[in-house]
Amino acid sequence: MALVAAVEAGCGVAQYTSNEVKQAVVGFGSASKEQVQNMVARSVGSPATPESPDVADALALAVCHLTSQPLRQAIAAAGGGRTVIGWLSGRLIARTGRRAARRCARGRVTG
Repeated sequence: MALVAAVEAGCGVAQYTSNEVKQAVVGFGSASKEQVQNMVARSVGSPATPESPDVADALALAVCHLTSQPLRQAIAAAGGGRTVIGWLSGRLIARTGRRAARRCARGRVTG
């Protein structure tokens, strides 16, 4: 419900698997928590790794989202309107339009 409400309010919604986040932050999808924490600290310019795993996860998601922005912007520019991007069964899914956004938020996007 939270995703549907966000889409209907015009907010951007993004979902990433743990492997996608690890790939974006560390460079490979099977990285350990410690590797992610170390790379997050380097990415944000911190001399120390985040003490809380939750803080490291939140920062890793932010880094992942920021590194995927050029792709999102290119797809939005090509398709116009609302664009929903996500992974479904290991495939990148991009849909435009309000109906597609609702279907994606409800998990009904098909490739």
